[in-house]
Amino acid sequence: MADNGQSAYELALEKNPDLIVTDLVMPRLTGDELCRRIKGAVETSHIPVILLTAMGEKESIILGLEAGADDYIVKPFDMAVLRARIRNLFKQRSQLQAAIVMDKVEEEGAEFGNELDRRFMKKVQAVVGAHLSDADFQVADLCKEMAMSRSSFFNKLKSLTGVGPNDYIRIFRLNRAHELLLQHTQSIAEVADAVGFSDAKYFSVCFKKQFGVSPSRV
Repeated sequence: MADNGQSAYELALEKNPDLIVTDLVMPRLTGDELCRRIKGAVETSHIPVILLTAMGEKESIILGLEAGADDYIVKPFDMAVLRARIRNLFKQRSQLQAAIVMDKVEEEGAEFGNELDRRFMKKVQAVVGAHLSDADFQVADLCKEMAMSRSSFFNKLKSLTGVGPNDYIRIFRLNRAHELLLQHTQSIAEVADAVGFSDAKYFSVCFKKQFGVSPSRV
């Protein structure tokens, strides 16, 4: 809880909340200004924002949406409506997370909440892909190339994908391995090495856990 927009912004930076519900009219920092700051920084742009407004005019709604708000509700409102909107936002986030992890965003027509989030994930994919065969590539290396602190990067990636950095790197490697195996041009050991697994047996265990079948059955 925060009694003004500035405190809300500072709290968001500290807590990395799953959702922000804010009034449009607030002291120190208005709701649309708060939303603009949240959506304008890569560290927080993934946080969904719902704006509440007592003004039913079209201008106030446009103001909130232009600030990047994910949804708006005109006061007075029924709490059941707010809960339904929140559930809908979380459902959309869950669908996006699944699509990102399985690298099927375009295929499934999933949409990022904003351009910063899309560019962030594109860069993560590019960096991990560039080090695909490097078994020594670690989360610390990824954070360095993303120019983010470990905590900021963890919060951002976990919010967008639902998994931590180590899990994401492993799943990314396995997705690429699945693509290579479908080509039937390399042995399992060669594919494992190509995606950064130095131990073919461990690779097979991880692959089966991820896809439900062993590499030899692909």
